[in-house]
Amino acid sequence: MLTLEWGTGLGIDPTYRGLDGVAEYMAAWMEPFSDYHVSWLDFIDQGQFVVIPTSQRGVGEGSGVQVKLDLVWVCEVKDRLVTRLLQFNTVEEARAAIAASA
Repeated sequence: MLTLEWGTGLGIDPTYRGLDGVAEYMAAWMEPFSDYHVSWLDFIDQGQFVVIPTSQRGVGEGSGVQVKLDLVWVCEVKDRLVTRLLQFNTVEEARAAIAASA
């Protein structure tokens, strides 16, 4: 089962499980935006993890304000399947978390 663990601090539940959980998270995250894009900047192999720096931008639904956010996603892979997604603010934080889990 896929598990998402986000450190959003935006009033969104930090842990979601399964496909229904992914759909719930995405709906909550995208709700305030009329437009949203994610650019994948790199894919860094870290053994059973892949570190993915991203640049995200969106337009507020009601305000029209453009926002930009750089986040780092980490995919944990087991038996060739992504089993867990984690979110961090920096590549350094992501690598530290991976090292701590070893």
